[in-house]
Amino acid sequence: MNYKECLEYIDDVTKKYGISPGLDNMNIMLDYYKRPEKKLSIVHLSGTNGKGSTAAYLASILKAAGFTVGRYISPYILDYREKIIIESSVEKRYITEDEVSKYISEIKEDIKYAFCNGGHPTPFEIETVMALRMFADNKTDYVILECGMGGELDATNAICGKEMCIFTSISLEHTRFLGNTLEEIAHNKAGIINCKCNVVSVNQRDSVNDIISTCASKYNCKYVKCDEPVNIKLSLEKTSFDYCDRKYETMLHAYYQPYNAVAAIEAAKILLSDKMNEEEKYDTISKGIMKAYWPGRFEIVSKNPCVVFDGAHNPAGIEAFVSGVWLLYPENEYRRIGIIGVFADKNIEKMADYIKNIFDELYTVTAKKPRGMDADALAERLEAYLWKKVTPCMDNDIISLINDVSGKKKDDRSEAFFVFGSLSLYELVKGGKVE
Repeated sequence: MNYKECLEYIDDVTKKYGISPGLDNMNIMLDYYKRPEKKLSIVHLSGTNGKGSTAAYLASILKAAGFTVGRYISPYILDYREKIIIESSVEKRYITEDEVSKYISEIKEDIKYAFCNGGHPTPFEIETVMALRMFADNKTDYVILECGMGGELDATNAICGKEMCIFTSISLEHTRFLGNTLEEIAHNKAGIINCKCNVVSVNQRDSVNDIISTCASKYNCKYVKCDEPVNIKLSLEKTSFDYCDRKYETMLHAYYQPYNAVAAIEAAKILLSDKMNEEEKYDTISKGIMKAYWPGRFEIVSKNPCVVFDGAHNPAGIEAFVSGVWLLYPENEYRRIGIIGVFADKNIEKMADYIKNIFDELYTVTAKKPRGMDADALAERLEAYLWKKVTPCMDNDIISLINDVSGKKKDDRSEAFFVFGSLSLYELVKGGKVE
């Protein structure tokens, strides 16, 4: 199959098999390919929000230390190939179209033999195997493996052995699959601790901290709970903060970014512990934090007009996004215009709670189909919660909407547009390829 045919095959498998939590299929495939993950030093990453940013920080640090790093992430923003990345101090590349064609064609053929007794892997399981095989074939020094959903029964958790588990902020999500309470979801995510390894977690709610700590103790893991970053200072140029009496700066905006960064800092301290002295470690880590890049998270995509994109798509993410709006774009200086699009399964009422009294004007667009809620239906739902006019953008042309609204100021404040609610809106704002 060529690249286009492989994507069509993945779409077809998605329609037939969708989401099916469990490890049986992955164990069958990994056994069939003689456990490629055993050739890799794997950092396993779980959490609700911040996984992508934390992975980007850690990858940037390890690159600065001279290592080649593989990253497996989801979802992608603009290009399917963004799921699988290999980067070092001299290059960063996504899996190529030819490599996708090679691995998926082989896996499709091998499924006939590996599953001769019945069953079929899901698309995420196929892609996870493709990623592990590619990283093994390219002899990467480290692999940062991001859970797709949850942890215990996520396809990535079928791997044998791992060097480290990292937990970013955990909150309610995917309750249909993961549980109805925060504690149930935390137990599910903590399920990636299934062997003796290093464990790092941001500071969570007490009940979540206890669950992670208990799981780490069960397997005699070294467990580090991150302290809180302090002296956080935001500007439109950079974000600075102090952590463990050291100063760090990042080009990633938003108040929540230091909380993601400290997880990467603690992870890097462990991974680099026997490779350099304390000052060399700090220099390497601070350089990596500063150079980290992660698109679509409170990203200033345009300065004239001012346009900020944030892929926040759940209540916790919206809350963090809103904190950045308040801090960087105060209402006495900016006329704030929101443009939101969401998937139909999201908690609209809770999201609306966080955006009350934030925007001078609010518009809706339709997030990517088939899961995207129609702009008019979303506007109607939000109006019911916010008790203010919400205008649907029926043609989904965000750029034209911004151009039409921009410049029609009603006072002396500057204008700032905020597009949020789904990463799928990114292509409507920026287009092209991510860097």
